[in-house]
Amino acid sequence: MRALLFAVLLAARLRAAACFGYESIYARIIEEQVLVKFTEHVTMAGTMMTAFSTGWLYNGTVVLDDVRALVYTQALAASDDVYFVWTGHPSGAFVGYYNKGFLAAANGSRALGWVGDENFTCPAYGVDGICRAYYAIDAARGTPLDQFDGIGYDPRLRAWYYEMADAYDGYTSASAWSGIYRDATLSATQHFPEDLNTSVPSNDHAMGLCSSLLGLDGAFLGVGCTAILLGSLDDAFRLAFADVDPASVLAYIREASSGYVVVASVPNATQLHAPSTTLNSASEVLFYEALSHPNDLIRTSAAHLEATGSWNRTGGPFDHAGLYYDVAAITDNGLDWNLVTLQRQSCPEGYYTSLAPGDYGSCQACQAPTTTADNNNDTYCPLCAVGYYRDGGGLCGGCAACPATGFVCDAVTVTLETLPLDAGYMRLHDESTEALACLGGKTACPAEAGRVGCDGGHFEAFSPYCSVCEPGYYLDATRCAPCGRGLGVRAGVGFALAAVVVLLVARYLATAGSSRAQSAKLVRRERLYNKLKSKWRIVFVSFQIVYSLPNLLNGVRFPRLMRVQFEALHVLTLDAATWQDVKVATATATVVVTYFVLPSVTLKILQIFDCEVLDDAGGKQAFLFADYSVRCGGFDYFVYTIYAILAVFVWPVGVPLLYFTLLHRHKHEINPSVVVAAPSDAGSARARSVHAVYGRASASAEALASEERLARQLEIRSANGNIRHLGLLYTPYEPHMWWWEIAEIARRLLSTSFLLVVSRGAVGRLFFGIMISLASTKLLAVFEPYISDSDDNLAEMLQWLVTVNLLASLGIVVGHGSAALAVASMSLQVVALGAAFALIKNDITRERKVFEEAMEELRKDIDEYKSALEATAGDYTSTLASSLRGAALLREAPRAPPTDEADAAAVEAPAPPATREPYLHVDMDECAADTEWTGGDPADVIGATPADGGHVDGGGCGCAEI
Repeated sequence: MRALLFAVLLAARLRAAACFGYESIYARIIEEQVLVKFTEHVTMAGTMMTAFSTGWLYNGTVVLDDVRALVYTQALAASDDVYFVWTGHPSGAFVGYYNKGFLAAANGSRALGWVGDENFTCPAYGVDGICRAYYAIDAARGTPLDQFDGIGYDPRLRAWYYEMADAYDGYTSASAWSGIYRDATLSATQHFPEDLNTSVPSNDHAMGLCSSLLGLDGAFLGVGCTAILLGSLDDAFRLAFADVDPASVLAYIREASSGYVVVASVPNATQLHAPSTTLNSASEVLFYEALSHPNDLIRTSAAHLEATGSWNRTGGPFDHAGLYYDVAAITDNGLDWNLVTLQRQSCPEGYYTSLAPGDYGSCQACQAPTTTADNNNDTYCPLCAVGYYRDGGGLCGGCAACPATGFVCDAVTVTLETLPLDAGYMRLHDESTEALACLGGKTACPAEAGRVGCDGGHFEAFSPYCSVCEPGYYLDATRCAPCGRGLGVRAGVGFALAAVVVLLVARYLATAGSSRAQSAKLVRRERLYNKLKSKWRIVFVSFQIVYSLPNLLNGVRFPRLMRVQFEALHVLTLDAATWQDVKVATATATVVVTYFVLPSVTLKILQIFDCEVLDDAGGKQAFLFADYSVRCGGFDYFVYTIYAILAVFVWPVGVPLLYFTLLHRHKHEINPSVVVAAPSDAGSARARSVHAVYGRASASAEALASEERLARQLEIRSANGNIRHLGLLYTPYEPHMWWWEIAEIARRLLSTSFLLVVSRGAVGRLFFGIMISLASTKLLAVFEPYISDSDDNLAEMLQWLVTVNLLASLGIVVGHGSAALAVASMSLQVVALGAAFALIKNDITRERKVFEEAMEELRKDIDEYKSALEATAGDYTSTLASSLRGAALLREAPRAPPTDEADAAAVEAPAPPATREPYLHVDMDECAADTEWTGGDPADVIGATPADGGHVDGGGCGCAEI
């Protein structure tokens, strides 16, 4: 029955062999192995005790032939687990048989067994005392044939005999396992090569299950034993663990009384024989003590069990230091053994070893996204699947999804401290999950696991976004450049160019209107300037909105194509404004400067309120988005905030309010009241001229009256020098739309700087910007504020460009960057610029002659200015030389006393006569394309002063085809 149970358990072990973790089946298999091996011996002992107690072999004396027959029958029926069956009697008689005759005879022939009979001497072999003779036997009956050898042997002096004899109580039969001994016969026949330099296992260790043999009357008749070789138990252990890694699972038996490891599932763990040892019947057993065993698992486990007193621990398996222990006590028939089964805590990837009572030691699947390494002994899931990182240690830690931007979680061992950063990103401390795009790109932030801060490029190590340079360096676009001559040279060149431009403009303003001929040119030229200026302003304002996005969208990483574009064109400060005379130059310059710098100044003011909260080493900390070296907090920042609030009332509130006040004060001059009942022939010509010059829709008969009124209004306000300094604010617009520039300013501010205060996030700012852009498009379509229809179309088209660009930016933000959207945005910008240039070319074509004159005069002005500079330099050199010579002469000449005549030498020069401010009459010589001025004295229309606010017709003047 036990053999059947063992077969079932062995089959179960084979099914479980590929499993990981603790398997209780191993301990059960080993325990059953031992019990199966012992069961046969218990059965045979019972058979022999019954044979004697029933009187079958005893009729007053022991019949040795019958005993021999019984023992031989037992040996023939025994399995390989029984290698020797014998009896010993009070007379000194000894009968025994080896199972399967594996003993080699002294003369080299093979014997089936041996028998010790009642002969007490073996004279032929020099034994005069009790003799144990070796015989070849008859295989059928077991009777002795040829004697091989004889040795002195008295069973009554052996421990197996006298211990059972001493235990006899006069009436009860008993059984007990003997101590482990070395079989002298087996030891004598083992062969060990002389050149063997390593220890080899011996197979002569045995022990016997001995029983007292009592007669029918209870008299003590002897001791009967069956022996088992410990090597048989070793073989059984190794068979049970044949397909298991011995470094992960093993079992061993420790003899409690001696501390020896007597059986183990690993080779060479017990019964080692040293080659130099002479084996004889007196040799001691060759075992390792458990505490000094060469096998690591056995030695470490024995130390733990010894230290904790757990050799006889009950209550199921337990774990320690990565090992599962299953300890059982074997006490059958007087044994005192400790059976220890060890298993390393080993589970495959994605599984852990459970400590729960119901699943103790089994491998349980980890809950996603946690996991384990392959062949692990973890009692929980300490790792995280690819795409996650471990946030915290031990059981309290959990797995968090890898941040979508800046980090690469491509291994199961990634933790919060070792989060690998993608190239071009940084974080402020080793517990931050906030990846900041480095301004210096991969140079400042190479890909590196666990990197904190910036690493290269001369950026401050812990500056957010690597946007602050080390001392001695300055930020040049996306790199830290050394401060030195290069920066000074570039600054000097910039200042020199600016000085040249200022001198040219000053000279132009100082000489504007100095002669009638030049004033006549200005009359014609101003018309072209106004047209080009209007279109330039529309393009400038639209692209100013587009290129302000990087300053408004905190932390948005645009595709590289767009970043290059933004870096190249982020400053749009050109202007085509023109002044007519020195008198209005200062006022005009003030309007121009405030107009063009208003969005950028407002942006700088409102940026003081735009702080970005970042995950700093000390916790959440707000940094100024415009300058990450400034923290949003403390007294200094409070002072900046107060200053910014005051500046808001000066710039984004004060400047538009000033513009509106000025325009409202002069609205009747900008939009003069003109009544046209029915257009005259001259008025119709004037109206058609407006159509041709400004590119308006074809004039119909019904529209001539309104067009005549528009032409008269443009003529009157163009001639009004009182409002010329405000020309930048009203010139492009129809007279009744005198207020439109205020709406334009509101559009510019709401589309750029004011986005900083409506939302903290990029998505919210883009959404608000899109709403403003769509509303602006609708207002442009409804009001059509520009004089030129081409300007209305251009403004509306560019406003759609702004809308599409905002939508593309929103797609980039939501989709974390898209090169396709970047290409589409840039393509639309190119198309819009192409359309704008086409309209500008159309205006230049209409005004080709004026344009060519302007270009020629500009070239002359540059040449004259160059000559003047050379002459001035020469005069300065001559004057300096003369002054030096004069100073030398004065030092040599005697000093004359002062006189009253010297004080009267200075005579005040008469003041030049006052000049009359020229009155410029525009309308009469606005000739259309392919026409020229044909008659009339320019003095009739230029230089005359109207008597009572009227205008001079310039009769006789007109345009004719060339």
